[in-house]
Amino acid sequence: MKTNRLLRPRWHRPCRLLLSIGVCITLLISIILIAWQEHLVDVDLPYNPVLQIRERPVPLQEEQELDWPPVLSAYLEPSSSYDSWYENPTSKDPKIKKPLPLRGTLRQALTRLDFPILNYTNPAGKDSICSKIPTLLPIDDFGTIILDPYLPWIHDLFLSHDGKFVNIVAQNRRRCHKGKNHLDEMKFWEGQVALFQPVAVKRINVENKKIQYRLSTHEEADPDGLETRFICRFKTIDHLRQKVVYSGETLSTYPFNYEFVNWRKMKKTMVEDSKDQTAFWLSPLMFHCPIPSEHQEEDLKLTNSPQLLLDIIPIRTPVRRNDRDGFFFHEGHGGPTSFDAMEWFGNSHVLPKLDDSGRWENLPVCSLKPPETREPQNSESRTMQIGPEENAYAISSNKPHRLVACTWTSALHQRRGNERRISDGKSRLREWIAFHLEAGFDHMYIFDNTGANATIFRLKNEVDPDLEERSDQEKFQIRDDLSSVTNLFPSSKVTRIDWPATICNNNRPAHDDPGERSSQYAAEAACRLRYGPYTDWMASMDPDEYFIPMGNNTSWKEILEIVDKTEGRKVLKFRSTRARPLLSRLVYDKPTYDEGAKECTHEMGKLHNRCLSKKDDNTYLETYNCEYIKSPKPSRFARAMKQLYRPDFVLSHFVHYSTVTTDLATEKRHTVGEFIRDATTNSKRERFIEDELNEGVLIHAKTTVPAETFSRDKMCKLNAPSHCLVGIPCPDDLPFSDKLHKDNVFHDEKALSNYTLALTPWYSFRAAPVAVSSKPASFPPLARTMSNKRTRHLTSTKTLDRRSSSLAYDALSSSSDRSHNQPNQLRTKDAWRERWNLPPSAVPTSPSALASTIQENEATHALDNLGDVKPKFTFGIITDIQYAPIPDGHSYNGTPRYYRHALTAAEHAARHFEDEKVQCVVGLGDIVDGKCADVERWGGSLDEFRKEADINRELDEIEREKIKHSVGHYAMDSVVKALSSYKNGRILHTYGNHELYSLSREDLKEKLRIPFTTEPSGDLVGYYTHSLHGSDDEKHSQFQESIDSEQMKLRFIFIDSYDISILDRCPQKSPKRQLAHKLLSDNNHNYPYNENSPEGLGDYEKRFVAFNGGVDKPQLEWLEKSLQSAKESCEKVIIFSHQPIHPGSSGPICLIWNYDQVLSILRKYSDVVIASFSGHAHKGGYVRDLESGIHFRTLEAVLESPDPIRTYGIVDVWEDRLLVRGWGDCISDIYDLDHLFFSKGKGLIQKGV
Repeated sequence: MKTNRLLRPRWHRPCRLLLSIGVCITLLISIILIAWQEHLVDVDLPYNPVLQIRERPVPLQEEQELDWPPVLSAYLEPSSSYDSWYENPTSKDPKIKKPLPLRGTLRQALTRLDFPILNYTNPAGKDSICSKIPTLLPIDDFGTIILDPYLPWIHDLFLSHDGKFVNIVAQNRRRCHKGKNHLDEMKFWEGQVALFQPVAVKRINVENKKIQYRLSTHEEADPDGLETRFICRFKTIDHLRQKVVYSGETLSTYPFNYEFVNWRKMKKTMVEDSKDQTAFWLSPLMFHCPIPSEHQEEDLKLTNSPQLLLDIIPIRTPVRRNDRDGFFFHEGHGGPTSFDAMEWFGNSHVLPKLDDSGRWENLPVCSLKPPETREPQNSESRTMQIGPEENAYAISSNKPHRLVACTWTSALHQRRGNERRISDGKSRLREWIAFHLEAGFDHMYIFDNTGANATIFRLKNEVDPDLEERSDQEKFQIRDDLSSVTNLFPSSKVTRIDWPATICNNNRPAHDDPGERSSQYAAEAACRLRYGPYTDWMASMDPDEYFIPMGNNTSWKEILEIVDKTEGRKVLKFRSTRARPLLSRLVYDKPTYDEGAKECTHEMGKLHNRCLSKKDDNTYLETYNCEYIKSPKPSRFARAMKQLYRPDFVLSHFVHYSTVTTDLATEKRHTVGEFIRDATTNSKRERFIEDELNEGVLIHAKTTVPAETFSRDKMCKLNAPSHCLVGIPCPDDLPFSDKLHKDNVFHDEKALSNYTLALTPWYSFRAAPVAVSSKPASFPPLARTMSNKRTRHLTSTKTLDRRSSSLAYDALSSSSDRSHNQPNQLRTKDAWRERWNLPPSAVPTSPSALASTIQENEATHALDNLGDVKPKFTFGIITDIQYAPIPDGHSYNGTPRYYRHALTAAEHAARHFEDEKVQCVVGLGDIVDGKCADVERWGGSLDEFRKEADINRELDEIEREKIKHSVGHYAMDSVVKALSSYKNGRILHTYGNHELYSLSREDLKEKLRIPFTTEPSGDLVGYYTHSLHGSDDEKHSQFQESIDSEQMKLRFIFIDSYDISILDRCPQKSPKRQLAHKLLSDNNHNYPYNENSPEGLGDYEKRFVAFNGGVDKPQLEWLEKSLQSAKESCEKVIIFSHQPIHPGSSGPICLIWNYDQVLSILRKYSDVVIASFSGHAHKGGYVRDLESGIHFRTLEAVLESPDPIRTYGIVDVWEDRLLVRGWGDCISDIYDLDHLFFSKGKGLIQKGV
């Protein structure tokens, strides 16, 4: 019913009036606020002249106009935009909602960062942008102010050689910092891993031209959206009208499917959470942005100013943890399709509009100038037929270059760990370029990282130490780059790319936060993508590495021609060792200063010339021509290999390895024949250079800085190869046997000063150039001369055969060496040097002259006497023999194991211990292998034990079962018998996990004489002490030498690291077994079903596996009492245990469960404890505890050394040092005992050290 207007209340009209006024006021306020915000946009915020960045809010506009002039910008999304994805975003491992909710981001929530240094209309820089893109990108700001885990960390971008797409080279920022101290940072950057994982998308709203993108399945995705991750939006620059116009969008592509490659490499997930991230192929991120079709016909290639700009918008989804979430493959891949896109994304997950998304905006699209075309090698067809007919294929040789090299280098750099600053970059580079142009390389690409030093010095507030006195304004200028070197060579031979990006982490690989040389890895990827299309073969190496053709080969082109025509291989691999500088090539006659090192200061130089450096008139290759091992180098030197490879076959290369090849990236649908997931190295495609003397070899002439020569006499004499960093050829009459290289010992009765020199076996490299052609563009071939050199090495009572071969890069001109057509040799060599402006040679004229020069130098600078002629105590040490009567096999991670040879090695060690008359021998456990419990399962036979069982007929089932359980006893008895060759003293044992798989602690007490005792709990425990006093036994009187009128006293303490253990402990009755069960249950989710698996555990949690154990409270109390007793008795202590105690001395998977409690006790007695020795971790390890100074050494295992290598050590103990002399795989080293003296309040000088 209608209300009569006259009957309405009187206050109705005033209310309407007030409402109208309120609406007007609200509208007015809104207008004012909008105007105020627009005013903010126009206000320049404070400008940072160093970082060249300004920040400003994104304007609130429905349709944002394109800026003029265009400026490179980064739009960052807040991390809160991903909260909608998770059920509990703040939890440690939040659960992802399914289907994935929309992010719902808006442009006003984005943070915009501008980088005006990339201003495309700047008159001074517009025309040179394309020549220096890597210097203009904000690479070093990523991770500091650019904090968006889904933006790619771009280091380089450029137009492809065919003009069809833009190549983008980025790095995985998540790999920069790892380990337990960076868990939150790794979690934040997980989006970087998602960028390697393709998604499928479908365009929507195509008809009304308001295109958006929807996450989809493979079946419904657009053809170009099957495997993508970025939306590429292109713009055209109209300089005349000063406008930027949108000109099309495309979807990114990958050069290969990273997720598919990861699966074929048998990796369970792409998200590695530990510090050891081994998926090197997930370091550089490479992807393409296809050029819109309307621009592909345009001539975009030869301009110095970009005509196109590129926006990169990442498609953001949670990272797929493949072991949890599955693999997103289409059916053609051949892998599992375990990721259900419909379940995860649904059918309506529309991505935010591009302007509402975090992105890179206004990246320049530039072309690269192609190299000059080389002349045809002959008039015949340039297509070669390769391989057998059934697998015949053709290799085109019509590319401009046959072989090129890429290097990332600097005028100055710091070694890993920032240990040393190396400043010889320019002189090295000049020689390196000249040599390789001589050796057949067509072109050298130099990625100059010198500019990174300016950034490092600025951030550290340092002045560049190589700059002379400058004004305050000049102090922070960038140091001179490498152009002064590259400009010495024609541009047709050398190209320099300015590459100033810093590396994000320069730590050593074994650090808690291992290093990541991001700048180097990106440079290598960029070089392959930039220049790979123009060459048949490519090498990535450092300027201290030389690829040298050998035998009758004068150039690498000759070798590659043979490889292409007869083999069809795509990768040639070279084993690498570090060469040492010849002592005769180092400066003796004047002091050498290295102000960065305390050993080589000017003050030290006034006292002596202990620090040496390379002579100015010698080349680096002449100086560093002493190798560690005779060629051909054994397979154990393959880890640090370098390669020549075909860039059309190698899709991703990482320093040493071809991480992804076309073989690996080929999907099942493109495979001919059977498709196998485990795509290991194909021997038909790759091979090592085995005949190094007749084909080619790699020399790694790593710089020995002056400070590293300071202790050369002591280090070399005491056989510390890792610290003996000078080289001396061995005598002519001394034979060499590579078979005995790892034994590393012989006795030299003619040694200087009546004591033996410890000089590592080297070989020298000598190449003699022949006549130079009169053509300016030609290069002289390299001839090879061979001569046997000589090496002297460590003390022993035996003479062992050794020989080192000499292959020197230098012309020796004595009458005895003129059989290789050398009358013009010196003149030719000088011509070679003059052409590249290298220093003249000043080498001895013959091998005999070289040897006499060395002898003269050594006589003039005789080695310092070490003090005591004999050590106070000497003992042998051996671990992880793990003998088993079964064929050779492998560990769970594929490491070869030599079960039967281990017995021979043990017997050899015992005889050597006896010959040396060591005072005692220590066995660190795992004498027999756990496979003794069931030898038939591992390929062994029970028949060979019938004799031991006194059975001469076929075994029945009862007898077989009886013998089966006795194999461990037979194996143990065999090892004990082998060790019985040592009779000079006691063999002191501890035990490991492997004995307990087939024997009991009662058995070990009987067979190994371990003094087990029974604790009140009823459990047997095997911890004990053993004192070695000089006066205890007259038999060892040769070790009785007084020190400060006192006898040196030594106590061995043996820790039972399987005190708490589930091994050979009664589950119902043993408290230690029950405690072990609780520790494993609480700390390892794989237990008990997969009790030895550390999968899914954090770094140090990996130790909680069943093959480890712990130390119970009674033993901890006993340990502290024993150390206190030793201190009161003036005894020094060495600790022995099967499992490592310090986390730095091995991987975390081998540590004692409660290592921290044991370590805490040892640290209290740093003035008593010399060192700790352990086994268990077969590869060995070493660390010196920073808090206490105690040395922790994990010894290398006997088991993993093949015949004829026998691995063991002899330890010599002086009052002020401890020397480990290693044989086989056991590394020799010397450890000072300074921490003992400082703890007693005595300085090093007071002790005469």
